[in-house]
Amino acid sequence: MRARERLKLQIRITQASWILMNFKKHFNNSISIQIWMKLKELDADGSGTMNTEDFTHFVYICKNAVIDDIKTILFLAADKDCSLSISKSELLTILKKLGAEVNQQMVDELVDQVADNEDGTLSYDLFNTLMERLIE
Repeated sequence: MRARERLKLQIRITQASWILMNFKKHFNNSISIQIWMKLKELDADGSGTMNTEDFTHFVYICKNAVIDDIKTILFLAADKDCSLSISKSELLTILKKLGAEVNQQMVDELVDQVADNEDGTLSYDLFNTLMERLIE
């Protein structure tokens, strides 16, 4: 493995913030502050940097989300590989982050109830169907 491949690329939080502010110039002050705070959360070790995978995922969310559409934000947050679909493991992770007491078997059963494909992933529409069932 080359040295370059072993290195995890990092981006400074200030650079990330500047990129996002220029990416969506229509952000108001309140949303700009929220973005800055969310970026700071991604800097778990306090180094002032974040890895490029987290930054790419954050940009993916900002690009595709509507600020007040919680279902879309949840879907995009769960979609860590930016594939526009959610795997069972991605769904398990987001449900646990939301405080749900679920395990892999429970998630497998939930997804199997709504998934209409062989790979067991959820599109945005199927994710919405599942969320509606969970809310009921």
